[in-house]
Amino acid sequence: MSENVEPLIQFKLRSKFNGWKIVKKLEDWGGHGASYKVIKEKLPYLLKIEKTGHDKFLKHEVRVLQELAKVSEARHISKIEEAKQYNNIFYVVYTFFGKTLKDLCENAPNKIFDRVPAVSAASQCLNAIKSFHANGYFLSDTQPTNFAIGTPEFNQTRKIFVLNVYMAKKYKKHDGTLIDVFWSSPSSFRDRYKSISHHEKQKIRCIDEIESWFYMIVEWTCGRLPWVHGLVNFQRNMLKMKQYFLTDGEKSLDGCPSEYLQILKLIRENQDNDYYNKSIYKQSFEWKIKESLLLQRNFSLGTFESTDFKYINKHKKAIYRIKLYQRGIPHSHCQFGSWIVLKLVNHNLDTNIEVKYTVKIPSANFTKKFHHIFEKNKEWEMHGCKIEELFNPKKKYFVDGIMNLKFEFQFVEVEKDFVEKINNLSIGTTEEARFDKSPDKAVYYFCPLWRSNFQLQQIKNCMPNQYFKSPVYVGCNEFKCYFELYPKLEESNDFEDGA
Repeated sequence: MSENVEPLIQFKLRSKFNGWKIVKKLEDWGGHGASYKVIKEKLPYLLKIEKTGHDKFLKHEVRVLQELAKVSEARHISKIEEAKQYNNIFYVVYTFFGKTLKDLCENAPNKIFDRVPAVSAASQCLNAIKSFHANGYFLSDTQPTNFAIGTPEFNQTRKIFVLNVYMAKKYKKHDGTLIDVFWSSPSSFRDRYKSISHHEKQKIRCIDEIESWFYMIVEWTCGRLPWVHGLVNFQRNMLKMKQYFLTDGEKSLDGCPSEYLQILKLIRENQDNDYYNKSIYKQSFEWKIKESLLLQRNFSLGTFESTDFKYINKHKKAIYRIKLYQRGIPHSHCQFGSWIVLKLVNHNLDTNIEVKYTVKIPSANFTKKFHHIFEKNKEWEMHGCKIEELFNPKKKYFVDGIMNLKFEFQFVEVEKDFVEKINNLSIGTTEEARFDKSPDKAVYYFCPLWRSNFQLQQIKNCMPNQYFKSPVYVGCNEFKCYFELYPKLEESNDFEDGA
């Protein structure tokens, strides 16, 4: 492809580009790319443009974001509103974001966060890193300038987003093949947050990004890192100081939550571990279920059909079991509807198992992909998907009375994820419990039981729109509620005909 020598298009303020109103120019990089703040329907967005032939990084960022957007765990990435080729430029529009964590910290009293926002920010950044690792990517640029809060227009000021996703590096292909990935040189990564392996120019591992994350949260919690003094000789000795910190850095964590000491210990203990030492096992098979068999069974919660399949390895004492719950699973998030569930029967399994699996019902054009880690030392662990209207003949789940389920699995044995270990420490549990309980954000969970005393004949004889009212229930000492049962509800603006 010949080089694009045309100058980059320049947008004037208050002009419009494909329906997006230009409000402010934010950045210009090298004459081949720029970013703007734009508005549509009074909501702010981020517009990035790059010249054709110079758009490798922007297109890579789009691919990564689109891949992560398919995964429910990836809650800390920007939403792509539009991505297109336009004449000699490639442009992308994202949801806008607010201040970076670096800016917020520098504007905070004493340039440190209070304990509650410090812990909350640490937790959100950690889970953001986890979502990238789980999908085969390294952020490769873990520092406060690459995390930002959302905007009030989208009610996301308490949510943290990952910026500069174009820096992400793929270390695991879709088929499970692993790739050695090395740190970029030169890079915009600030020395103070670099991991030891980054200083030594080794390949990137998951533990290295956790190490950078830890330096970041220590700084905004305690206000200092031992090797940051602004002098040249300290920069030269930074590697040695970090090595000493990981070996004997407890004194530098004064003022931090006690769990920070445990995180330091975890990073220290895993410095020699290679994330890539894994064994991969693949399997696929079909399971045919008769509709008549399901219909003959009791339709109460918890009834199911099941099938077992091979051990992960003939030396392992673990079985995978697939269950079809035609009417839900009691006392779980799968309580309503029909569910296909993958369960692990774990008998002294010595590793975690990362599973990527696909469930298909070809006759109904039903395909769902999943990614889950089954943890060791759990006798039963469950992960599954919901089937909408299983017995509706129009959906064609059953053909000639048979449902043909197809499964494709990829199992990867992994040691317990560093992120999970840190999450299990429940950093600042007390502070987190208080953090986001404003009236408009609080979430409560309780299970009232309505034992009705009306008879079936009363239901049959009731008039249209007549209802039965439950007792009043009190939830968490915070609110009151009650229920109304309409056996013969006529169509209204809010509800359809039915009960």
